[in-house]
Amino acid sequence: MTPGKKQRVDTFSLAHIGPKDTNLPVYVYIGVRTRQGKEPVVRVSNSRKAGYNEDHFCLTITDNPQVVRGAKCKLSKAGLEKAVEWVKLNKRLLLKYWRQEETDTLTVLENLKPIELPKKGGRR
Repeated sequence: MTPGKKQRVDTFSLAHIGPKDTNLPVYVYIGVRTRQGKEPVVRVSNSRKAGYNEDHFCLTITDNPQVVRGAKCKLSKAGLEKAVEWVKLNKRLLLKYWRQEETDTLTVLENLKPIELPKKGGRR
C-alpha cells in the first residue's frame, strides 16, 4: 500500500465479532483471503464503538501474532495481549476460514472461542 493512501476494504466480506463473543473490549473483523491478502490477518478495532470503522489494526494469524499494516494499535498493552491470546486460541479455525477451507460463516462464528476472563475476586 502506498503511504498516505487508504486501502479499500470490502466490509461485506468481513464478519464482525463483538465483545460478548470474544471477551475482548473491542470488535474483531475476520474475513477470507482477497486478491490483496498475502498473509492471513484479522482486523482489530481500536475503538469500542460497534460497527466497522477505519480505526483498526491488523494482527497476523500465526503462532506469534504480530501487528502489521493498517492503523497503529492504540490498545493498552493488556488489550493487545488479549487480542493476541484470542488469535492464538482460534488460529486453526481463523486460518481455515481465511483460506476458504471452511466457507460457512455461521459455523465459524459458532465455533470461535472467547478468551477466559479473570475470575472475580482473584487473579487468573
